[in-house]
Amino acid sequence: MTEQTIKRIVLVGHCAADAWMLKLASERAAPGLPVETVGDFKALEAIDLPSSLLLVNRVLSFGYPVSMGVDLIRQLHARPQPPRMLLISDQPDAQRQAEAAGAVPGFGKAELLTEKASRHLRSAAGIVAR
Repeated sequence: MTEQTIKRIVLVGHCAADAWMLKLASERAAPGLPVETVGDFKALEAIDLPSSLLLVNRVLSFGYPVSMGVDLIRQLHARPQPPRMLLISDQPDAQRQAEAAGAVPGFGKAELLTEKASRHLRSAAGIVAR
């Protein structure tokens, strides 16, 4: 994968309540990066994916070509210029599968406001801790 500067964080496949919490956590970990929510694959395709960090939900709702976040990560990672992606899941096996599919280390919703989640977000966004 070609390293590009991350210009935005994109929340993929999250319900409104989870998206709100992820937005807060993302803004705290990566101040200054805009956080967007996409509700379907068409909206996802409309953004500049190579300069985006995608926070992908483990289970996707209607509007995506696949129902599991790991499968979406696998599909997007196969592109010539894939986005940086991480999986949002509390299930260790799902995290292992996501990393094998091309994601960077993610975290679960139970860890959302922890330093671990902030570290993963900063690292995935290419932000060096001060």
